[in-house]
Amino acid sequence: MPIAGWVGGDSWFGSTTTAIEVIRRFSVHSTWIVKQNQSWFPMKALYAVLKAQFKDLPAGHWVTMITAISGVKVVAMAYAWSQIGISYILSKYGSTEPSDKLYMSYFEDDFRNVSSKEVSHLKLAHLIYDYLPLINEHNKQRQKILGLERKWPTRSCWFRLLTTLLGMCVVDMHQIYRNLKNERYHDVDVLEFSDII
Repeated sequence: MPIAGWVGGDSWFGSTTTAIEVIRRFSVHSTWIVKQNQSWFPMKALYAVLKAQFKDLPAGHWVTMITAISGVKVVAMAYAWSQIGISYILSKYGSTEPSDKLYMSYFEDDFRNVSSKEVSHLKLAHLIYDYLPLINEHNKQRQKILGLERKWPTRSCWFRLLTTLLGMCVVDMHQIYRNLKNERYHDVDVLEFSDII
């Protein structure tokens, strides 16, 4: 079956199950940040190896583990983007070679001033980090400005999922209208746009 594309996502969707099912059901490669959904993901082992290899100076370093689950080859990775910040990534696609582009890491110095430093990262991480700002902006529009989850609180997981999907559709439509019909909708925020539709 030919590969149909690539998809990436943040920690809300990131899990081993997601990566496996996306390739098996839709023939789509994927890369995910893993945080809460840790089932079948070797987070503790990756952290232990990272700390053992790089001690207290892990920034700009990473460790990877490669395996096959249900016949699908995946790469699990711990990437230290700062001395204390570690991202856990699971991918079906991308290279574990160092990227030509460096990652800008921000941190507080001893005097509590915000400083920055460029650190190396791998091509696989660069792929997802290129798209994360877009994902974060979409989430901010949906969660903070539109805020359907706060306006329609529920204990039903199915209603919560429906609310989230509805919010995603409204934000997507808002972005399409702002980009394609920008004269009329350029100054309309997502909340005003939801009133229009």
